[in-house]
Amino acid sequence: MAMTKKLSIIRVWESVGITQHWGGPWATRRLAEFCKIGYGTKVLDVGCGTGYAACVLAKKYGAEVTALDVSKDLLSEARKRAKRFNVQDRVSFVQANAHHLPFRSGSFDVVISESVLAFCDAKKVGKEIRRVLKSGGLFGSNEATFLKKVSKEYEEVFRHGLGGKFFAHTEREWKSIYKSVGFEVLHSEAHRETPMDDFMSHMVIDGPWAFMKRVGVVFDPKLRWILNPTMIRRIFDLMNYAGYGLYICKK
Repeated sequence: MAMTKKLSIIRVWESVGITQHWGGPWATRRLAEFCKIGYGTKVLDVGCGTGYAACVLAKKYGAEVTALDVSKDLLSEARKRAKRFNVQDRVSFVQANAHHLPFRSGSFDVVISESVLAFCDAKKVGKEIRRVLKSGGLFGSNEATFLKKVSKEYEEVFRHGLGGKFFAHTEREWKSIYKSVGFEVLHSEAHRETPMDDFMSHMVIDGPWAFMKRVGVVFDPKLRWILNPTMIRRIFDLMNYAGYGLYICKK
């Protein structure tokens, strides 16, 4: 199915300071617990977005967090969140590309990444994450995961709506990717995400006002290609196939 390049939902959300990862706060807490994050744990949050996970890890778990993102605008929102959480002393921010992490090898106890590798060269980013981990360090990953194989047509609809360069995989495929770059996969689990789950996550993470901005920008004229019955039906059909997976890996 041929598609021309159009504005994606992800780019529109980022323009108003909103990021998305399925599983929301629950998934972040579960990764933190699996990775045994506690007081003084040196954590790198790759693709931190607006900083929710980084701030929670610092405030609730007492971690020393380095939050990295390629987007200057999202980092600006993340810094504001750190002030609201009063964790400026425990969260530092770095603007960089995940394919080239600007840290020495063995710098971190734990690396967390949520909804990032699906937008990247997963193997290249995975190698970089493994490099900056200490020996025996843990990598907690939350990524879009197909609950069963989908047709090429639906995969393209999913990819194109989320920015074009988007590659979800099955749980088995993600585990294979992590193993291929040298990780030992300790645990994995896949979950379905419902529209209500997604709604509640944004209400908790972004608050009502930011959520209303999100709803409003969906009606941007440049997104009219999405707002038609055929595309809407396909997107809802995808909810039967797509969810998220949590993966705990050890260096």
